[in-house]
Amino acid sequence: MVRPRWSGKRGMVARKSAAALTLLLVCCGCVDRRLTIVSDPPGALVTVNQRDIGAAPVDVPSELFVYDGVYDIVLRKDGYETLHVRQELKPPWYLRFPLDFFAEVLWPFTIRYHQELVYQLQPPRAVSRETLLRSAQELREYGQQMGTLPATAPAPP
Repeated sequence: MVRPRWSGKRGMVARKSAAALTLLLVCCGCVDRRLTIVSDPPGALVTVNQRDIGAAPVDVPSELFVYDGVYDIVLRKDGYETLHVRQELKPPWYLRFPLDFFAEVLWPFTIRYHQELVYQLQPPRAVSRETLLRSAQELREYGQQMGTLPATAPAPP
């Protein structure tokens, strides 16, 4: 009688090892990325890559913060100047090629990667009366150079 190759005690150990390895490969490899934007004073409306996120402090949704790179961030708050920032985020050493494969696929535990960006909003600059009048005059002259707008045709019935 021919015994199957993986029978008996040795076969049970091999099957358990294969099941454990399969479970490990299915359940491993996860990087939990989180990007938080904080403003001083709090409550500024945050836009990331032309998408409104919410009032600061705010967590950027995971579908927007998938990888590090360059992000266009705009913060707006009444009584403060609008802040436009082109922010470059660099990954930590364990998320750089080729180590990122091990961190995201083979490492059996969850890696928590959190970036927090803090921005200071500035109160509006005081504009002198002369500067304001000069800007208004330039805008008026620009409008006069454009000429009159063509009359619009009446809407069809």
